[in-house]
Amino acid sequence: MAASGSVYAGVMEIPACVTGTSSSLVWRPQIKKTVPPSEQIAPVQIPLVGTEGVDADGVNLEVVEQKALDLATSDPIRLDTQIRSSISHLSVAWKSAAEVLKLAPVNRGKLVRQHDTDKVVLREQFEQEKVLQREQFEKEKALQKDKLEKEAAATKQEVEDEAK
Repeated sequence: MAASGSVYAGVMEIPACVTGTSSSLVWRPQIKKTVPPSEQIAPVQIPLVGTEGVDADGVNLEVVEQKALDLATSDPIRLDTQIRSSISHLSVAWKSAAEVLKLAPVNRGKLVRQHDTDKVVLREQFEQEKVLQREQFEKEKALQKDKLEKEAAATKQEVEDEAK
């Protein structure tokens, strides 16, 4: 478990848990070892420099790592429980993300078809509105022409009446 060249190199490997029987869902410690004070390693404080070791959410990764190291030496069972809980949460999040990604193409296809349908409906409405406006314009034009012809005929009649 301890990798050479890493911050875990000096940590004694302590088996945290073994699985219980098939009828038991409880994790039980395999061996409870006590590290004598002479072999205990004092926690190393990692100085913070700038934004190194800080993730996108502003979490200081060195501090988190140090807490994990401290927990690994003081309470490996609790650390194991926390790790398993985190894995469970990540598994649920991963499954949710996978489900969303599976549905995305289907939803996109539905949205594209809906958009195309809406576009056709709007185009038909536009064409109908254009036809109605053209008919209205033609009616107004015809009424205006009739009015002008009547005015012209009335004016012509007045001129003829005055000429007699």
